[in-house]
Amino acid sequence: MTKNRWWWIAIIAICAAALVAAGCGDDDDSGDAGADTAAAQVPEFPAGSTMASIQDEGTLVVGTKFDQPLFGLKNPTNDQIEGFDVEIANLIAEGIFGSDIDGKVEFVETPSKIRESAIANGRVDMVVATYTINDERKQQVGFAGPYYVAGQDIMVKADDDSITGVEDLNGKKVCSVQGSTMAKLKDAGKVRVGTKIDQPLFGLKNLDGKLEGFDVEIAKLIAGEMGVQEANIEWIEAVSANREPYIQQDKVDFVVATYTINDKRKQVVDFAGPYYEAGQDIMVAKGNPEGIAGPDDLAGKKVCSVTGSTPAENIRTNYSKAELTEFDVYSKCAEALKNGQVQAVTTDNVILLGLISQDQEAFELVGKPFTKEPYGIGVKKGDTQFRTFINDTLEKAFQDGRWLAAWDATAGKVAPDKPTPPTIDRY
Repeated sequence: MTKNRWWWIAIIAICAAALVAAGCGDDDDSGDAGADTAAAQVPEFPAGSTMASIQDEGTLVVGTKFDQPLFGLKNPTNDQIEGFDVEIANLIAEGIFGSDIDGKVEFVETPSKIRESAIANGRVDMVVATYTINDERKQQVGFAGPYYVAGQDIMVKADDDSITGVEDLNGKKVCSVQGSTMAKLKDAGKVRVGTKIDQPLFGLKNLDGKLEGFDVEIAKLIAGEMGVQEANIEWIEAVSANREPYIQQDKVDFVVATYTINDKRKQVVDFAGPYYEAGQDIMVAKGNPEGIAGPDDLAGKKVCSVTGSTPAENIRTNYSKAELTEFDVYSKCAEALKNGQVQAVTTDNVILLGLISQDQEAFELVGKPFTKEPYGIGVKKGDTQFRTFINDTLEKAFQDGRWLAAWDATAGKVAPDKPTPPTIDRY
């Protein structure tokens, strides 16, 4: 089955069904003439096409759900499958066979977790089963439609007023259908988060061996929305250079690691957020002995940043007269500045503030940001459902005060200005 085949079926089927419906209004009262007209209105398709093959076989095999009231439900009184999805499938069948589809549609039970495999293995000709279109699924199957737009919601007992939104699910037992990343992580009871462990204020392993920082708190919020307790979060060090590979290789479930959203990265991973907007700045030795006031002053000077980072690429591309030195982590850049190997360190202002907070007698911030760096949460390319879930979680945290509380407890202890929540980019 080709990925585009059902797109064509849908167009032809709907057009053909319209022709059949038009024929029903014929004023000719002759029964024989009506039968001849109906027979003549059976659509014709090119030889060898999927539609022609289905006509020859005499049956359209449709995957749908049998336990979904209103959309696909097996009626216990007569074993008939009924619902909106069933009627959509029947409409397409009429486009292939004409108005007479009695006995020509076979419905096969297809729950969420086997929809792609049922199509790929040829067990069904098509699937109409409350089937959300997303990029990850489009890598495996083709989609026609959409024919309906739904939205995720929550069902509770009629007398339970304790849950009014997704934020109230934290710590509650939540049931969902297998297949989504959220359902898999909830069932597993644990989550793997990629973050930095040497980044003061955002992701730092403290003297007790525990991780702390704004990124860490954001990750906890997301895990909590899936019912995963803090003790069941596995923290995996993700330096700038390995964030994309770790997501692609399934070494982490998501990455929260001062991770700037940009178009190049979006070619290989997807982003939820942003949850914070930083700006590239410069850290110099205390007293600024080199008189560096901005990026143009880095010409001819040794400046340090991290391999794979947006700030390093910005210096390399736009300030090429600077002598760029790269390490795998910023703590090594700070050490290089302290011992005189470099004259400046450049990265996002809040990262630099964290480094300065560790040694205020050695460093200072130039304090003139020259870029905008929206921090996002990296997820696997095409996992639109998970990205949407995280975006929803972030927006709830923006509104209910949890986001600001996380900031105040971490980076807000050092950063001079209280931030405002950024606008989520639902691309």
